[in-house]
Amino acid sequence: MGTRRHRTLSGGSDGPQVDGWLRFDPETEAQFEAEAGEARAYHLRYIVWFGLCLYNIYNITGALLTPDIIVTALILRIGVVTTVSLLLAWAVVHLSAFWRERLALLGMINAHLLPSVLFAVTRAEFGAYTFGELTLTLVYGNMLMALRFRHAAVFTAVALAITLSALMLKPGVPLHLEIALAVQIVTAGIFSLSANYLMERRRCLDYVTALTATHRAERAEVSHRHLTEMSQTDALTGLPNRRYLDDRLAVWCAGPNRVATLMIDVDHFKLYNDSLGHPAGDDCLRQLAQVFRDALPDSGAFCARFGGEEFVIALQDAAAGVAQQLARRIVTDVRALAIAHPGRGDSTAIVTVSVGLAAAAAHEPANPGTLIAQSDASLYAAKRAGRNRIETYRPPVPRAAGFA
Repeated sequence: MGTRRHRTLSGGSDGPQVDGWLRFDPETEAQFEAEAGEARAYHLRYIVWFGLCLYNIYNITGALLTPDIIVTALILRIGVVTTVSLLLAWAVVHLSAFWRERLALLGMINAHLLPSVLFAVTRAEFGAYTFGELTLTLVYGNMLMALRFRHAAVFTAVALAITLSALMLKPGVPLHLEIALAVQIVTAGIFSLSANYLMERRRCLDYVTALTATHRAERAEVSHRHLTEMSQTDALTGLPNRRYLDDRLAVWCAGPNRVATLMIDVDHFKLYNDSLGHPAGDDCLRQLAQVFRDALPDSGAFCARFGGEEFVIALQDAAAGVAQQLARRIVTDVRALAIAHPGRGDSTAIVTVSVGLAAAAAHEPANPGTLIAQSDASLYAAKRAGRNRIETYRPPVPRAAGFA
């Protein structure tokens, strides 16, 4: 088969497309079938049943207009067309779109062929009046059954060829009547096929428009999420930034669960930058960020860059000892990296961190700003105590009132 050429009905050239025969591009066709295929199949089933009811009413007109072939007509209408159509109504909901639409086309050709043959062979005085049935099958197939346009075009061409042949082969029809009936059937074909094209084009255009809008909305959502992530992510370390920390802490503190924060500071980091340069300092922060990230539990925790060489780890619904254990692991893991720190003035020649820990009790109101301030106060206590250690915030004990 040749490659389809598509033109865009709506959207850009990279969006859903449809060709001159109103066929979607393969990807769009598959999506449309997934969304509308079942409804289409049941529409065909209903229309076949409805059409059979009307189709068999013409057994009455056949008895009145073509009594010479009434038995043959009944056998063919009921035994062939009706039986085949009932099988079609059963099959359409079990077939793929490819075979469903082609079977509908074959069913319509079969339905049109019989009255054409009966019109040609009857010798009854009023047999020519059955010609009106043939225009109705065109209208039914192209408009009620709504054959896909490419199939409607095939059906219309085949039906006109069958009808015009029957008209020419039928003896005793005056030339002027042949011409009049031919004009009627051709115009009926043009009318019904034009209506089919307009309906099919509207279906395609509506779907392409809706799908294009959906794709744009999805791209906008992805872009929005990306921008949101960027706005809440520290560019250097890839960790969440201060904005993310504030937002998440506010949500956590509004809930009933215990919340703890660890304020982490790189010891003597200014001296590290002064001795090795800022690029080395940035690389050091990236390595430490990975250590913090790896140390986090699987859920209920995150690490954010607070600013400069300071980081905050937040824990939600963690037991009292979990935060202490995590702080000890971080201090130990950073020491294990053994990142050289030639600028330190003390006896330690590697990069270390100090950690300040604060926790809000469960089922008690917690304030994000208070938690951060308490963990920051604990951090400075760790620094005053010699760095490379952990300090936990303890509320000051109120002094006892004196006696006069």
